[in-house]
Order: sequence, then C-alpha cells, then structure tokens
Amino acid sequence: MENYWKVKVKLSTFISKYYKNKLLKGIILFTAVGLLYFILILSIEHFFWLNTTGRKVLFWLFLIIETGLLIYFIIIPLSKLFRLSRVLSEEDASRIIGKHFPEVKDKLLNLLQLKNSENRSDLLLAGIDQKARELNPIPFNSAINFKSSLRYLKWAAFPVIIFLAVILSGNFSFFYDSYGRVVNYNLEFKPPAAFYFQIENPNLEVHENRDYTLIVKTIGELRPERVSVNYNNESYLLKQKKPGVFEYTFKRPQEDIEFRLSANGISSAFYKLDVINVPSLINLEMIFDYPDYIGKKDESISGTGNARIPEGTQVSWKIKTRGTEKVHFTLPDTVINLQPESGMVTHQARLFSSFYYSLSSSNAKIRNFEPVSYKIEIIKDRFPDIEVIKKTDSIDNGISYFSGKVSDDYAVNKLELVYYPENNKDSLQRVSIPVSRESFANFLFTFPGSLNLERGVNYLYYFQVFDNDVLNGFKSSRSEVFGFRKRSIEEIEEKKLLQQGQSIQNFDKSLKEMEHSEEELKELFQKQKESKTFDYNERRKLKAFLERQKQQQEIMMNYSEKLKESLKKENKELEEKSYKKELRNRLGRNEKRLEENEALIEELKEYSEKISREELGDKLEELSKRNRSQQRNMEQLLELTKRYYVEEKNQKLARELE
Repeated sequence: MENYWKVKVKLSTFISKYYKNKLLKGIILFTAVGLLYFILILSIEHFFWLNTTGRKVLFWLFLIIETGLLIYFIIIPLSKLFRLSRVLSEEDASRIIGKHFPEVKDKLLNLLQLKNSENRSDLLLAGIDQKARELNPIPFNSAINFKSSLRYLKWAAFPVIIFLAVILSGNFSFFYDSYGRVVNYNLEFKPPAAFYFQIENPNLEVHENRDYTLIVKTIGELRPERVSVNYNNESYLLKQKKPGVFEYTFKRPQEDIEFRLSANGISSAFYKLDVINVPSLINLEMIFDYPDYIGKKDESISGTGNARIPEGTQVSWKIKTRGTEKVHFTLPDTVINLQPESGMVTHQARLFSSFYYSLSSSNAKIRNFEPVSYKIEIIKDRFPDIEVIKKTDSIDNGISYFSGKVSDDYAVNKLELVYYPENNKDSLQRVSIPVSRESFANFLFTFPGSLNLERGVNYLYYFQVFDNDVLNGFKSSRSEVFGFRKRSIEEIEEKKLLQQGQSIQNFDKSLKEMEHSEEELKELFQKQKESKTFDYNERRKLKAFLERQKQQQEIMMNYSEKLKESLKKENKELEEKSYKKELRNRLGRNEKRLEENEALIEELKEYSEKISREELGDKLEELSKRNRSQQRNMEQLLELTKRYYVEEKNQKLARELE
C-alpha cells in the first residue's frame, strides 16, 4: 500500500498548486478589473462633474464591485488553499489529471474507486498496488501551468499604461481632483471656471512700510479685461500691463493683509500678504562733551551721525529704536553690538582721530537692515604760532627791542624767553613774559633788559609759546634763535679807542678842508671888493661855496657828536682827567659855534640874491672871521683829542700788562 499513499500525497500537492494558480489568476484579474473600473469612475466625475447623489452612487458602487471582485478573485482561492472551505475532491482532481495525461486517463479514478470498494480481497489489494505503482512516475503537478495565468497580465498592463500616460502629461489633477470629489461626495464642488488666477510673485512677504507690487496672471481660455483685489472691505482695480497680466501696489503696509482676487464673477481663494516688522532706527542724537580747556559749551545734534568736532571730545550716541533686538555699531576694524533697553541704545567714546562708521539694526527675521554710513572728522589741536620782529637800538646796538604776536586755535597758555650760553646748551634759563591768555596776543620785550649776563660770553636765545592743550601736554612753538654778546671792558675800550682814532683822522681831514675853504672865501671876498657889480655868475659861485660850507659844518657836527658820545661810554671806573673835562667843554663850545656858523650860512644862502653889494661884503667878512676862529678852535680841539687818545692807549696797555 506504500505506492498508493505516494499517489495520495502527489494528488494533495496537485490540489494545492491548483488553488495557487487560481489565486495568481485572481490577483491579476482583480488588479486589472479594479484599476479599469477606478479609472472609469474618475473619468465619469472628471467629465460630468456629478452632483452629490451621483458621486455617492459612484462611490458606493465602486466599493461594492471592488469588494465582490476581491472576494471572488482573492478571498475564495485563499480559503480553499488553506482548506478553510470545500476544496476540489480527489475524483475531480483525478479527472483533471486524466485529461492532461493521456496515459493516465481513468487509471487514477479507478484506483480511487477500488480503494473505496467494500469488498477487500487479496486480489483487489494486489490490483490497487499494481495501478499505484504504474501512476507513481507520472508528475501530477505538471498538469498545472502558472504561465496560463500570467497571460492575463496584459489586462493589468493596460490601466497601468493609462496611469503613467496621465502622470507624464502633467495632468495629475485628472486623478487627484476627481478622486477628492468622489470620496467627499457630501461636499458641494463647482465646476472649474474658464480661467484661474496665478500669482507671479515668488513670495507674499514685504518689509514694513515698503511698497509691495502684486503681479497676477490669468490662466485659461478666457482672459478678463478687469481684475479686482478685495481687502479691508474695499475693492481696488488692478492695472493691466499686458493681456492676461495685472499688477497692484500695496502702499506701505504696516500689518498683514488678507485679500482675494475677482474677475467676471470668479473669485480666488484668500491670500495673505505677510508684513515683516523691520528693525528701525527712529532717531539718532549725538551729544558732544568738549574738553574743558577749549572753553566751548557742550552741544548736541539730531538726525545725523556726521560731525566735525575738536580732538578729545567725548561723544554720546543716543539711538531710539523700534522692533530691534540689536544695533550694530560698525567701525573699520570691529563691530560693537548694542542691546536696546526700552527701545533706546546708548554708546559713548572719547575721540582723538577721524573715522568712518555705520549703523544697522537686526531682529529675529532681518539681519543688518539698511546700514547707514557716517563720518566723524576730528579737528586736531594746532601748534601755537609765534611771530617776532627785532629792532636794534640806534644809539646802543647792544640793546634789542622785540615786538611779537602769538596765537593759538583756542588760547595761549604762557610765553617764555629761553636763553643759554652758546657752549652750554644744557644751562637753559627761562624768563616768563606776561601775555593775555586769549587766541591772539601781542607782546613787547627788551633784551637783555635786567638779565644778569656775563661779559664776553656768547648767548643764544629764543621766544617759546605754549598753548592750553592739556590732552597733548601743552604743545609749544619757538621763534628763530637770536645771538647776543655783552662786550667785556677790554672790548669796549678797544672799540672806543678805534672810534677816537677815526675821529682824530676825520678832524685832521676837516681842518685841511677848512684851510681850502678859507682861501676860496678870501678869493670871493676880494672879487666882491674889487668889482663894482656882483654879477649872476659870481653869485652862483657864492651859492655853491655856501652849499659846500654847510655840508662841511654838518660833517664837523657829526664828528663832534661821535666824540662826545665816546666820552659818555667811557668806563666810569677810570679816573676823570683834567684834559678830559677840558675836551668835553671844548666840544660843547665847538658845537655852539658850528650852530652859529650854520645859521649864518643859511642866511647868506637865503639872501645872496637880494642883499646889496656892501651888505654882502660885510657878511662874507663876518663869515671869514668866524671860520678863522673855528679853525683855531678845531686845532686846539684836535690837540686835546690826540692827547686824550694817547693817554687812553697807554692806560689800556698798562692794564693789559698788569
């Protein structure tokens, strides 16, 4: 009976494969029929836009049919495969196998009938075993071919191709929109309009208080000529730029705007224009705390960040903000982030050099909004100016008079005379010169004045002015450097002797000229006596003589004054000699006579054309007498001067030898 049981196992395997093939066929047909029916339902809704009742019928009809197909093609084969319901009997399976294998025919069916017979004899059992042995080599499973079911795939491929074609064409809404309306059959849906609105802007966002231009395009067979935008319970017409393209500008919105578009009775969905609050710098105020030394009252400005201020000014920035989380104070080499407190930002710094900077603001949505650049220009404190004019005393060239001007951009602090020996620059001596502490001041100074300077030492000196710039340590400027030497006693005497020697030579020369003038005067006097008339030529000669005589008198007066001055400058320590007194007296009398002669000469020059011949002769005679007297006086004065000069040289040599 072993062969019989092998046949039974093979027969059971055949029945399982039979239902597997049924399940494969059912899956393919369910997919194909279901998809085709699904496409049919969606197509009906897409083209006919059914009402709620029609869409309800389509929806439930779809569910019922799809459920029936699922039961028939999939659930029933599955239940039979897993022996959950009545399956194919062995006799029916034997008939199917017998039809497929000609050599089997009714053998398998007979085998089962013999096994089920009630008369069991050895002969019957031997017959069953023989028939089972004959059927064992036959592969019952070959009677089932899965390929017979796969040929139904062409029906499933057809709806799949339809799906792909619609998707690739970009008209996916054919499925999506129709499906949504069928599923939501209780909702009302309107058929699509002849056109729809399409917003061309990349986004619906605008910064606060900024104009926003909305660009709208109408898509469809119909192109409306007028499009309106509706918001805040008001309607406004859009401006048509070209057929089917419109625009509208929202003027400086400050809060979000909900709007919708409408044209030809067709309205769009609601849109929302998001207004982004921008970080704003409402007001900028700068307060200037000037350095005390410049004497300028503190100031403030508003509305600008530019300024031109003195060096060392402390600047305070006060910035009023709105919607701002940070204010960025950007310098050339750094960025200072300032946090507003109660909408106000403050920052301060003392400034010494010019620079550029910018201010910008940020919040959670906007960074570095609208940076604005400014410039702070620093006015450097200038060095003070000094201008000095030097004049030497006309009588004593050892005394110098200085007049000067000092100035500064704010105020002069002090003025000093600085002097030192030329060979010792470290021994600076300073003398304060009174000067008014103003922007401009004048001063006068006499050098050396009361300064205690050593004789015979070369000194250098200059004037130095200081400004009131406390921050930079009181800057100073100096004049040119002057030189001075206070002559020693020996140098004074040497110069005096030199002057005296020159005076003696000049006196000697003047005496010779006086002798020549006397001869010329005698000749004129003689001609005047001998001639009965004093013609024009003679008078011209007289006038020329008088002019020369006057010049000679002036020269003599000058020599006399120089010699007199030399006597005054003599060292007071020297002994007063009797001949020195006599020389001084002679010089006095000589000057008086020179003045008298000069007056007579002036008189002759003035009246030489008018006076008579006799009066002219008297005047010439008087002049001749005075000249002779003057000549004798000059000879005596010259002799005294020579004696004085020799004596002075002897004393100088004696002192040098000592």
